[in-house]
Amino acid sequence: MLRVYVAGLTAVFLLLAALISVPAALYSIVYMRNYEGYSVARYYPYFLWLVPPAGQADYPLAKWGLVVALLGTITLFTGTMQALKLKRLVRPDGWPDGVHPLRKDVPWNQVPEGFDEDREFQFDDPPEGCTVVPFGPFHPTLDEPAHFRLYVEGEMVRGCEYRGFMVHRGIEKLAESVLTYNDIPMMAERIGGICGCVHNVAYAQAVETAVALRAPPRAEYIRTIMLEIERLHSHLLWVGLACHIVGSDTLFMQSWRIREPIMWIAEKISGNRKTYALCVIGGVRWDITPEVKAELRQVLDKLEAEWRAVVAAVSKDKNIQKRTRGVGVADPTLVKNIGLIGPVARAAGADIDCRRDHPYAA
Repeated sequence: MLRVYVAGLTAVFLLLAALISVPAALYSIVYMRNYEGYSVARYYPYFLWLVPPAGQADYPLAKWGLVVALLGTITLFTGTMQALKLKRLVRPDGWPDGVHPLRKDVPWNQVPEGFDEDREFQFDDPPEGCTVVPFGPFHPTLDEPAHFRLYVEGEMVRGCEYRGFMVHRGIEKLAESVLTYNDIPMMAERIGGICGCVHNVAYAQAVETAVALRAPPRAEYIRTIMLEIERLHSHLLWVGLACHIVGSDTLFMQSWRIREPIMWIAEKISGNRKTYALCVIGGVRWDITPEVKAELRQVLDKLEAEWRAVVAAVSKDKNIQKRTRGVGVADPTLVKNIGLIGPVARAAGADIDCRRDHPYAA
């Protein structure tokens, strides 16, 4: 009898899923740019069964993206959104309902009627027994404004409410409306505050792949070199900030001192320390001269020796060890579930390196 009941209940759920997901899918096909952008950080479990992605059912990172996209296309069920108290994720709080800026029929410079500048974001009440600790939107460790409303009970963080997208600049809309294909790589560099060349190269390679165009080998090598220069100065920046967070400003300043010659080399090659304007479709704008090549080799040799001294200092510093050892430990399972990559993933024992697993440029 119990099996019959469970089977019947499952059938009801599947029917409801079909009734909701099919219109949503059709609607998203017609209006592919219709992102409502609701936050589902607290309510996503209610929707996970709607469209379970094949092979991704156990990955929270995939679930987040799925649910945001799913809710973003179901504008026909606004009552359901309100009943679950879902909140805006991307669009401003005062943006009027029914106006979808990424649709093709909306001009890039349109100012919507009914925009309410005075409308304020309503935070949730904290769980019982918890203290609210605000983090952001402006903090030295944040590369762009974001607000994390932490719910803390003693030393334990019990929950968090997130507000981001505060500097959403409409880059996608500009790219598909007013920018040319060689303007877009320079705009793409402005997506991130630290790593811009990676977006520049990614767009250029996507276009080249689409039109079956191969950049010359020298251009591919220059792209790779600039990406590794960017990787170095990015890692040095974040290691310095990490040392600052745990109270070691000496190591913070040493990391940034070691980083500075890398920034000088980037400026010598491109004319800029951070945004290089490197790629055009089918090639690059800048060359690496023999003189810069020799200087770069000297900088790298010196950097490795100085970096080893920082590693030794971090490993032997008792205060840093007390504040970090056993805190926020990641294992290969967590790496897989939440999509960690790079040095963090490798330090957790995961054999991951995108340069090897997904080769790009040279």
